[in-house]
Amino acid sequence: MYKSVAIFGLAWLFNCLGLGLVSAQTKLSRHTNLKKWQIAALVENFEKNRLENLEKFRAKMRAYHQTLTKEYTRQFDSLVKELNRLRFPFYQSSIYWSASALVGKNLYHDYAISDKQRNDDDNTCVNGWCQVMAATGLPVFAGLTEGNIKFLPKTIADEKRKYRPNLAQKKPKYIHVAEVLKRVEDFGFAKLDLDLAQRGDFSIQYYRKRRGTIESFTAQHISIVDVIIPWKDGAFELRDWHEGVENEPFIYRTGSNKKSSFNNIFKPENVYYGYQSELGKERPLAGKNPNICQAYGYFGSNIEAAKLIIEHINFARGQLYLLTRIEQEYLNQ
Repeated sequence: MYKSVAIFGLAWLFNCLGLGLVSAQTKLSRHTNLKKWQIAALVENFEKNRLENLEKFRAKMRAYHQTLTKEYTRQFDSLVKELNRLRFPFYQSSIYWSASALVGKNLYHDYAISDKQRNDDDNTCVNGWCQVMAATGLPVFAGLTEGNIKFLPKTIADEKRKYRPNLAQKKPKYIHVAEVLKRVEDFGFAKLDLDLAQRGDFSIQYYRKRRGTIESFTAQHISIVDVIIPWKDGAFELRDWHEGVENEPFIYRTGSNKKSSFNNIFKPENVYYGYQSELGKERPLAGKNPNICQAYGYFGSNIEAAKLIIEHINFARGQLYLLTRIEQEYLNQ
């Protein structure tokens, strides 16, 4: 913006100067060549001073830009540390053990049974989330499962032949992603940028789905965060626990170990950031399975304090984004 104003002002000055020179040259046309050279020297000297002043202005803007960038970076880093102090190591370790215990197991539910001798094992991602959360032993998640699954004869026979059989499972109570999101704050989770997520947080992936002429953009997948691994150019890898891949049990995903792992490498256009005003309905989405992802961080009883810090983090991150754009568009010329 500053550059645009400066250039406009200088252009106006040059225009006035040009008109003045034309008038002066008309009046001085009867005078000697020496006066014409003097005018030419004056114009050349003015142009030199203009460029020097413009470069000094740019240097001041760069210095101011660097000062602001350092300050907001310091604020951002400090706020993230303050936020993470509100987390619960006991909860994070509980998630690790409860999720790891389910890896390699099929998760069942006993509704919509087509084969009267076999449980319906059409997996949904939320079932895995409910099972893991309930297995942490924390009272707030106790209601996510209820009663025992009634395992049927063929299911029992199949399970007994497996390396990691599952014959002692509670029935998940909340099946749909939407049902989890309705109670997200009651459970102690606050909306958080995905690259700031830690073990025990969960990620929600939004997809565009077209049916006939109607296109929807909704949350269709949930998984439990283990770790975020930074890559280059602002991309990063999400490693998570996840259930819901067709014909697969509950699994731990890296960026490449399963077909569903196509969703686990995130470029900037595939991430929701809190400082943005839209979720991603209009943006082009990258990847083999295009989606946009956001996270919910677990802060339990500290959720209100966490939400306030997250607001400040979003402001600082927004300022850093604007400073980056200014540098790219105005200061790198």
